[in-house]
Amino acid sequence: PKKAKIRHTANKNPDGTTEISFTPTEVGRYLVNIEHNNRTISGSPFEIEVVDPRKVVVNDHLADEDGIYQFAVQQRNVIDVDATAAGSGKLRAEVRDWDGKSVSGCDVESLGYGKYRVTYYPHQPGKYGIYLYWSDIAVQKAQPLHVVAEGEQPSTSRAMPLTNTAMATSHNTIRSRPEDRSTYEGNEMDYLRVILRGEGLTRAANNEQAEFIIDGSDVSKDGQVSSSLFGQKADIPVRLTHLGNNVYKAIYTPLIPGVYELQVLWNGHHVRGSPSRVQVDLHSSAAEAIIIDANTLKMGIVNEDVKTIVDTRKAGPGQLSAQCMGPTKLAYCELYDLQDGTYTLSVRPSEIGKHTLVVKYSDEQVPGSPFTFNVSHPPDASKVRVYGPGIEHGILSTYLWRWIVQQASFLMPKM
Repeated sequence: PKKAKIRHTANKNPDGTTEISFTPTEVGRYLVNIEHNNRTISGSPFEIEVVDPRKVVVNDHLADEDGIYQFAVQQRNVIDVDATAAGSGKLRAEVRDWDGKSVSGCDVESLGYGKYRVTYYPHQPGKYGIYLYWSDIAVQKAQPLHVVAEGEQPSTSRAMPLTNTAMATSHNTIRSRPEDRSTYEGNEMDYLRVILRGEGLTRAANNEQAEFIIDGSDVSKDGQVSSSLFGQKADIPVRLTHLGNNVYKAIYTPLIPGVYELQVLWNGHHVRGSPSRVQVDLHSSAAEAIIIDANTLKMGIVNEDVKTIVDTRKAGPGQLSAQCMGPTKLAYCELYDLQDGTYTLSVRPSEIGKHTLVVKYSDEQVPGSPFTFNVSHPPDASKVRVYGPGIEHGILSTYLWRWIVQQASFLMPKM
């Protein structure tokens, strides 16, 4: 998708065919160019669409603490699914009863922009399993979704009253047990007493779990708590866990970098600080985005510069620093700003032996740091011997273009 070449392997089969395999690193469209004897074969390049069913997110806030959906018989029940990050494909769903037989009544509605709504209309009570497929590949997190259909309608609302007896850990909304639904007649101003705290309120790292705390310990009565995280490309399910005394831990894992809007509601009202802006970065820290060419940091010559390039363009604002320690003292380090987000790092060691180079960005070590390399004396050309037929006279038709370089020192000379 980013027009970068992907490593592949080609294995010849006994029947004369060749099997070409590669491992895609991200979803998107890939072009496969195949040549035989330096000539492109018919049909090349071939287009391959790569998808990732693991990135299909099922919004399970209607499931109970055991992950079971309570559906009503003879009524329309819905489950929202977000496949924004799963690549170009189509969602398919099928329902089977407890005996494994396929049953009807399930439909998938596309809401656009990779979002879907699965609806199921159970005709009779019982236990069912909803199986989801993305581009006809099984979504492992939905193999299956367990459903119990009852004759009496369970609550299918997206928010239910909460009491201290609530046991559910779910996405978006913590719900009470059915017998506690009438216990809340609280003060409408209680939501002003709820306090939000935690780093997850303002920032998070892509593909890493973030969390924050919803503290309602000063609220006089139990209430209904819900949280949602909305983005331009995808919505992120927020899982709420009741810690007791009206205090809840909210956890979410973003799959796409960008800016999101976080909403926290108490009895349908925004608490203080809601809605808020959440920045999801590709890396958890700016230092992780620094790129250093470590190929030139393998070895060094005493009193000669060891140079490399440091790329900070993806890291954003910050301070770059470097320090190199030899066996007994610091080596001279200097950073040259190339005015394009990259720097030349120059190290001049003044003693032989093992050196340790530490590179930091905003006081955090960059990937690969600390780097270690050995510093030796410069090679002695007088100890190098070159011999062989390639440096002697001969006849052209039988001439061997080959010679041997023998060194007394382990250091390779500069050629």
